[in-house]
Amino acid sequence: MKRIIAALLLLTGIHAFAQDFSTGYFLKGYTYAYRLNPALRPARGFISLPAISNINVNVGGNVGADSFFFPVSGGKVGTFRHPEVSATDFLSGLPERSILAPNINTNIFGLGFKAGQAFHTFDIDVRSLNGISASKGLLQYIKEGAAGGITIPEITVDDQTFAEIAYGVSFPVGERFVLGGRLKALVGGAMLQARVTDVTITENGDYETFRAKGEARVALNELEIGTQTSPSGGATDVIDWEKTDLHKFKGISGLGAAADIGMTFRLTEGIRLSASLSDLGGIRWETPVAAKTSTTDSWEREISDSFDFESMLNKFEFRKSGETATFRMLPMTLRLGAEYALNEKIGFGALATQRTGLFPLTELRGSVNTFLGNFFGLSASAAVSNFGLSWGAAMNIDAHAFDLFLGFDSIPTRFSTQYIPLGHANIAATLGLSITFGKRVAVR
Repeated sequence: MKRIIAALLLLTGIHAFAQDFSTGYFLKGYTYAYRLNPALRPARGFISLPAISNINVNVGGNVGADSFFFPVSGGKVGTFRHPEVSATDFLSGLPERSILAPNINTNIFGLGFKAGQAFHTFDIDVRSLNGISASKGLLQYIKEGAAGGITIPEITVDDQTFAEIAYGVSFPVGERFVLGGRLKALVGGAMLQARVTDVTITENGDYETFRAKGEARVALNELEIGTQTSPSGGATDVIDWEKTDLHKFKGISGLGAAADIGMTFRLTEGIRLSASLSDLGGIRWETPVAAKTSTTDSWEREISDSFDFESMLNKFEFRKSGETATFRMLPMTLRLGAEYALNEKIGFGALATQRTGLFPLTELRGSVNTFLGNFFGLSASAAVSNFGLSWGAAMNIDAHAFDLFLGFDSIPTRFSTQYIPLGHANIAATLGLSITFGKRVAVR
């Protein structure tokens, strides 16, 4: 399993972390706002190419560096396992369920152009939706051991990596409405969904006794699965994760489809309302491994032994189920926006975001937006969400032949003396360059 996770990280690691750039929703001239709401039309035609367009970093979580690093003697910083860091100091700062959720989206190619009253877009992207969460008991066990008994309700790891081919169109309806939509073909590359539940760990002399349930789904084309005889005797079809070979992974592991829909409505000359729903759809994954424990498994290990997650995972008697495919919905995102233009140069915006899925997001973001010299857009934003507070800023330069943008949805405001960002692990940045063409048709 360790190699499975490593391979998935390798597959996704060649791309920049990304997903949504919320500060760009009201940024004047920002080309890629149509990804947030397909009714938000770019100012002119564009072409985006690999490596130079839409490079993003986006990681969300309810824990951060200062949850795991602490000041120790000598002006140094130590991990939570340092003997000078008490269990009380470490555990008191943790939520009951720690979450880290990076979402990845890399643009391979993009094209946008106006034809008549409609604006058309075409995109090829590689996306990966990731998350890991663990109950507080796991970190308590790592810090203190199992003295007195440890309970861990759940540990979850989730990943879906796929290519997205999207066609979008937006068009005005009357003088007040703009409607937009995007249709997406989804080509699955890899999927991992693993969950361990009802974990209890107790000490018995020189040994620790583990009891837990588990289930896993892995979709990797041509994945070779190793098996072993049950450690408890009898069954010979127990999955051996150490013998599971990823070297022959290639090709398509699933197919699916999704859609984005959006609208804008100009209530008055200075007020515009908007709404969108993104990623309505999912992927049917062909699943070479769908397995779970048939009962609550139990095993022992010597406390003096070093902890090896991969060998420990083999203590679970995972057996293949009859499942050959699984359909998984994408996490859907609902956005509601309101914008007030004080004049042609300055305006204010409010954006509410609700994302579903295993690692949901609820966020309210406000922004101040300016547009100077008919080519320079600037936004500053602040947000509150279930992952904490964040501050953002962005700029967009429309130089006629190209469009350059740089922005942050979450800017660290506190650092350690070693320049480590403190606070929750909410990091979001974007940088890109698009080639533009044609006459400016609108300034959002």
